[in-house]
Amino acid sequence: MPTLVVARDRASSETVAAILTQAGHAVRCTWLADSSPWVDAIERSHAEVVMVFLDDELVSLEQIKAHRGNLQPRIPVLVVSAQVDEARITDTLRAGAQDLVSLEHPSRLRRVWEREVRSYRRDCALINTVTSARKHQDVLAILLASSAELASSSDAVAHIDEQQVLDTNRAWHSLLSYPDDAALQGLSILDFFTRESHAPLLGALAVCRAGQWHDYALKVSVLTAAGHSLPIEARLAQTSVNNKPAIRLRITGITLDVSEGAAGLTAAARLDPTTEFLLRHHFVDDLNDRLKQPIKAGVRYLLAICPDQLDLIVNQIGPLYLEDYMAAIGNLVRGQVTDADLGGRFTSSTIMLLVERGAVADVNALAEEIVSQVAKHIFSIGTQTLTGSVSIGITVVPTQNPDLKKLVSTAINTLNMAQKLGGKQVRLNDYLEGDTRLQSFDKIWVPRIKNALKDKRFRLVHQPIASLQGSARQQSDLLLRLVDEDGTEILPTEFIPAAERCELMSLIDRWVIEAALGFCTSHANEEVFIRLSPSSIQDSGLMAWITSALQNQLINPNRLCFQVTHTVAEQYLLQTKTLFSALRSLGCKSAIDHFGSGRDPQQLVDHLKPDVIKIDGTLMQSLATNEGHQDQVKQLVKIANGVPAQTIAERVENASTMAALWQLGVQSIQGYFVRAPETVELKGDRLHLTVA
Repeated sequence: MPTLVVARDRASSETVAAILTQAGHAVRCTWLADSSPWVDAIERSHAEVVMVFLDDELVSLEQIKAHRGNLQPRIPVLVVSAQVDEARITDTLRAGAQDLVSLEHPSRLRRVWEREVRSYRRDCALINTVTSARKHQDVLAILLASSAELASSSDAVAHIDEQQVLDTNRAWHSLLSYPDDAALQGLSILDFFTRESHAPLLGALAVCRAGQWHDYALKVSVLTAAGHSLPIEARLAQTSVNNKPAIRLRITGITLDVSEGAAGLTAAARLDPTTEFLLRHHFVDDLNDRLKQPIKAGVRYLLAICPDQLDLIVNQIGPLYLEDYMAAIGNLVRGQVTDADLGGRFTSSTIMLLVERGAVADVNALAEEIVSQVAKHIFSIGTQTLTGSVSIGITVVPTQNPDLKKLVSTAINTLNMAQKLGGKQVRLNDYLEGDTRLQSFDKIWVPRIKNALKDKRFRLVHQPIASLQGSARQQSDLLLRLVDEDGTEILPTEFIPAAERCELMSLIDRWVIEAALGFCTSHANEEVFIRLSPSSIQDSGLMAWITSALQNQLINPNRLCFQVTHTVAEQYLLQTKTLFSALRSLGCKSAIDHFGSGRDPQQLVDHLKPDVIKIDGTLMQSLATNEGHQDQVKQLVKIANGVPAQTIAERVENASTMAALWQLGVQSIQGYFVRAPETVELKGDRLHLTVA
C-alpha cells in the first residue's frame, strides 16, 4: 500500500512504516524531504495516501489547500503534528486535508490511515467503473470478467482432510500474515479461526463432505498470525489432493474490488466509513422504499441503538476517539444482523436497523444479543481499554400505511426511555398497548375476520422443510393469510390476536385443517404441519371433527402433523396430552413448536412424547457465534433424541446457522434460507364453514 511521507527526517517515514507494518499492513513508504515536487511525487510513487509532517514546515496548510484541486481522484492527505486538538483539526479540515494525527497516538494514526485508504480505493474503483461504463459497456464487461478471474486465482485457499490442513497457497499466508515459508501443513483448520467460528465451520465441512453444500457463503472470522480477528466469507467445495478426497476452502468477501461491478461499488460508496452502515440520507431513502414493500411473513420492527453514557465515555477517551468507539460498536452490531436487515448511521451516536423476523420474540432476541455482546466486549481505544453498553428502542412497523416520520420519532423516544431506566436496556413500544386500544382494535377486526371466512378470503401458504441428512421426505409448514376486500394480503400477526381474544380461533383452525386436506390431495406424499390454537386444544369436539373430515378423504393420516407451542402445551398440559394421544390413535402425528421457549423441556417431552420437536427460532439468532445458544440447542436435541423425535430448527436464515445446526445434530431446517413461503392454490370450492 504505497504511502508518500513528506518529512524533513527519514526517521519519520520509518516510524510511520513501522506503525502500519505492526498492524499487519504491507505498506511501502516513500520519503520526500523536498517540498517543491511533492505533488509530482504522488504520481511517481503511485501513493494512495499522503502524510505531511506539518511541524517540519516543508508544506503548509495553505499549500495543501492550493494543490487539493490538482489531485484527481482526491488522494487523501493526512497531516501529522505533535499537537492535536479540536481547533487544529478544524484548520486542517478547512485546508482540504482529511484529518490531523500524531505519532504519540499510533493506534489512532493507523485507524485513520486505514479509513482513508479504504475510502480512496472505493472512490477510485467507482470512478473507473462508471467512466468505463459510460464510454463503452462492452469494454466494462471485459474488464469486470478479467478482474473477477484475477480475484479468483488470488483468493486465499486451504485444502483440508477432516480437520487437518493439507496445504495452503501464498494468498493464505499473506492474508493471515504468515511468512511465505511458514509450515502450516498438519495444523488443524480450527487453529486459523476464532473460537466462535468453530461450530459453523465444522458443520459446513461435514455438510460439504456429504455433498450438500451448494456454494453457500459461510460467514466466519479468521485469526491472523498476530491473533487479530478478521471477518470473512468462505466458499467450500469437494476436491481431491494426491488422489484422496479433500475439501477446498476458499476465502472471499474481504475487500471490495472492481470485480463486484458498478452496483457493488456504488453500494460501498453509500456506507458510513466508521460503522459501515448506510449514511443517513441513503438509509432514509432505502427505509422509505422498503416500507412501501409489503412484508411477506412475520413481523417488521425498527430499532434505534445508542451507546449509554456517551458523554462520560468521551471524557475518558477524548473526543478524537469517538469515531473509534462508534466503529467498534458498529462492528459488534453488524455481527448480529443478516443481509436482509437494513441498517444506517442515523446520527453521530445512533444506529438504526429495520429488521424482519418470524415473531416479535426473534426481534427481542436480536436486541438482547446486541446488548449482551457490547456489554461483555472490552474496547481498546487508543492507549486505553474500557467497557461500555448500549440501549435499544424498538417500535413495531404497521403492515399498512406506515408513517416514516412517526416510526423514527417513536423509535428514538423509546430509546431515550430505555436510557433513562439506567441504560443497558431493551424497550419495546407496541402501538397496541392498553385495554382501550385493544377493544378498538378488536371492534375493527372481528367483522373483517368473519367476512373473510364467509367470502372465502383466507389463504394458505406453505414453507418447505429441508433435511440436513439427505432424506427424501417431503414436508411443509402451512401458514395462514387473510386477503382483505381490496386484495391486500394480511399477515396473521395482524389479526390472530383479535381472533384469539374474541374466540374465533377454533373456527379458523378448522378452516386451516380443511385447507390442509386439500393441499395433501394435490401434493402426493407430502407431510404437512398444522398449528392449533389454545381454543382448539380445549375444544372437546375437535377430534370427532378431524376424524369425520379424514373419512371423506383418501389421505394417509400420518401425513398430518398437528403442532402446539411449548408455552401453550405447558399451560394446557392435560388437554394437550389427551389430544396428542387421540391423534396418535387416529394415525396422525404431533409436534411441539417453539421448543425451548418454556420452562421445562424435558418434563414436557416426558408427558407428551411428540413425533416432532421444532426448536425455537429465537435460538437461531447469532447461533453460529453464540456458544450459549449452541449449548441450549444441543441440550434440546438430546431431549428429542430420547423420545426419539425428529428435530427441526425454525427460522434459519443463512448458511452459517445451517452449518452450526448440522454440527449440533439437528435433522431438518425451515426458514427463508430454505425458501420463502409460497401461496397454496386450492382447487374447487370445497371449504364450507358456518360463520356465526
